[in-house]
Amino acid sequence: MRQFICATAGALLVASQATAQQTSRYTPNDAVVANPFHEFWLGSNWRDVWGTPVTVRVLDLATFGGGLKAFREGGNQSRTLRFYGGDGKIYQFRSTRKFEPRGLASDIKGTPVGWAILDMASSLHPTAQLAVSQLQSDVQLLSTTPRLVILPDDPRLGEFRDAFKGMLGTIEIRAEDENPDSTITFNAKKISDSDKLLEELEQSLDHQLDTREYLTARLLDMVVGDTDRGADQWQFVRFDRGNIQLWRPMPRDRDYAFMYGNGVLPGIVAQVFPKLV
Repeated sequence: MRQFICATAGALLVASQATAQQTSRYTPNDAVVANPFHEFWLGSNWRDVWGTPVTVRVLDLATFGGGLKAFREGGNQSRTLRFYGGDGKIYQFRSTRKFEPRGLASDIKGTPVGWAILDMASSLHPTAQLAVSQLQSDVQLLSTTPRLVILPDDPRLGEFRDAFKGMLGTIEIRAEDENPDSTITFNAKKISDSDKLLEELEQSLDHQLDTREYLTARLLDMVVGDTDRGADQWQFVRFDRGNIQLWRPMPRDRDYAFMYGNGVLPGIVAQVFPKLV
């Protein structure tokens, strides 16, 4: 399974760079590379993948999406940056590196616990989102198709230039109701989050969830080992079928897919926190 995941993610990475005009070599996160003693206690995990240099496309902010302009920073576990696209859509960049120090509570920064949390990034696969997006498309689930890129040192980044230039991550359409043109991607009537979907289902029997697709999505979660599937990890897209408003699920945020940990300490923690298994 480990070899299959690496081969799949690698093939998608190569394919995504095939039309690149400018590329750069980048190591996802060599800070998690460790010695054998460290790996014995905290696991070898995906450290070899995080420490492997890859050739990645440098995002052309002048042409991608009709031209991109950064307007909002966010994120916690990952760093995110939103862009207005010249094509009328909103795009979001998400950093590949996880568990950044800025996401830690102030009382554990610089402590052994904080260090251990940051090291847990090695148990996540850096390009899992690319592989799972393809799997979603293969089973006819909606997906926004992320692309792995490096942000350039470009004035279009504006006030975020110093913080994000040279950063590795994925960029994809951010499907949200605040931008009316975003629904054109799926030719849908509306895109809502989990809470709004539940409100619609409770108010009228004309609103129905595509239960077969939702079951497919949940089964895929199990296949790829993605245990982080809270309300924020879903969007629902509405299509009208006569008098029925049919809501199709669109899973997102695949950071925990293919999570792999094999050290002594994670094994002990998993006994009381099975989500890590």
